[in-house]
Amino acid sequence: MRLSKDIFYYYQANWTLKPVLHLFPHWNWSTPGQPINVWAFGNCQTVELFTNGVSLGRQALNVQGHVEWDNVPYRRERSKAIGYNNGVAVITNTISPPERQRRSRSGRTAAPFRPMAAMSPW
Repeated sequence: MRLSKDIFYYYQANWTLKPVLHLFPHWNWSTPGQPINVWAFGNCQTVELFTNGVSLGRQALNVQGHVEWDNVPYRRERSKAIGYNNGVAVITNTISPPERQRRSRSGRTAAPFRPMAAMSPW
């Protein structure tokens, strides 16, 4: 689990009043059906996880902790978490599998187009 950057959201949830919800780990596993433990940090009262459009349940969230769904079967589709305060959805977070790489006609990976700005030292 990539906790070093994910922990930022834990601290943010504890230090801000705006709604925070962070779902992890990444969603680019290689084996479909592989069981994954999905965690969420946030400052909402409850969090509901959806995978492949099916709810895996709503859990109460302690701001100084996390919620966890055990053994979620990995599929190359999106997973979405919705954070609720007083029964009203206030924030959504989605984890998705990586997009397929674009290939050029020669078979090489095509880099995304990024316009460049002309810069002058004067």
